[in-house]
Amino acid sequence: MTKYKLNQLLFVGSFSLLLGVFGLLVFTKMSYFFYPGIFILVAFLLHYQFNLVHIGSHFQLSKSSKVNNILGSLSAIVSGTTFASFTQTHKLHHRNVGKEELDPDYHITNGHGLFWIPFKIGYQDMYFFKNKLYKTPGALLNYLLSRFVQVSAVVYFIITGNWLLFVFFWLLPAWLVGYLNGLFLFYFPHYTTGGVERLRQKKRLNVFEKSYLLAIEICRNYHEKHHLRVAENRNYFPVFAYLRDNRVL
Repeated sequence: MTKYKLNQLLFVGSFSLLLGVFGLLVFTKMSYFFYPGIFILVAFLLHYQFNLVHIGSHFQLSKSSKVNNILGSLSAIVSGTTFASFTQTHKLHHRNVGKEELDPDYHITNGHGLFWIPFKIGYQDMYFFKNKLYKTPGALLNYLLSRFVQVSAVVYFIITGNWLLFVFFWLLPAWLVGYLNGLFLFYFPHYTTGGVERLRQKKRLNVFEKSYLLAIEICRNYHEKHHLRVAENRNYFPVFAYLRDNRVL
């Protein structure tokens, strides 16, 4: 199976299941007993939608640019971002890693604390307009249509009295996924504090300190390989990629 077919299969499966879960929540009365499981399932599915937005930004969802953009846009809509802003700012990141004025991801890891990590979407929009990336053909239209659909969905949940479902089964899972993705895929790979350097030089480490340094190493390894081999399908799971690269898997 080619990486394109695999990514399309992942898209169809996770996107359809996500819509199905939302449909069940809105149109049926489910027991509260199932809510924790549904929350975890939605978070996992949103993780894959974020993953597919990233993959699509590197044009790995389809050999056809039109199909790639459509699938990427649908994934972005349910993820709370837009395909245009993510793609253009991510390209900017790849061209200017670690450059304060040019790298959109720089201030997530160096300019603010951990609290701001999930708000990367806002930073993307800011850079999208600040750097006039919307002038890329089709980018502004994609952005406006995506935001229109997202706002319409939120309004629908509010006027139908389902706003709590929106908060607990989209907003909170999306925040959790955004935080974890941001922590492991943007914060750890780029940012090294003085405390981390002191830990590296420390001769005896406890279990927590060893785990912390290992997490940073895994994330950096994944991120560096991604930048070196952009076209490779690594599927956004640093731990699995790290184990595979070290021939554990």
